[in-house]
Amino acid sequence: MQMNTLQNMFPKATTIDGTHHNSEEVISQLKKTIETHESNITILTLPPKGSANDKEVAIWNQVMLTKEWRQKAKDANIPYETEWFMISKINYNAEKEPISYNLSGSMGGGWQNMDWNLPNVIDYKC
Repeated sequence: MQMNTLQNMFPKATTIDGTHHNSEEVISQLKKTIETHESNITILTLPPKGSANDKEVAIWNQVMLTKEWRQKAKDANIPYETEWFMISKINYNAEKEPISYNLSGSMGGGWQNMDWNLPNVIDYKC
């Protein structure tokens, strides 16, 4: 039995992958779709809200955690959980796409190998 996905429901729709492309690339693809009239329907897949992918973070970016992750930091005894955290390492796959990252607290502690698309972690970049 075939799953009822948007792509299956609208097979002639143009699909734009916003999960593996940055904002500029997505905008370019959307403009191309509109200009060429490829399809009347465009499906845009987006990264999970609050993920590293959603916030388009880079190495050494400082970020503020969501309320949920501030609580996790407090529970893990990471000092200054309400202060900024830093993206201290990004791990890439063979295609050079980010797959995970390390998140370090401003005064020590943090997490390693967090999934690049893990939702609801980052509130905003500093």
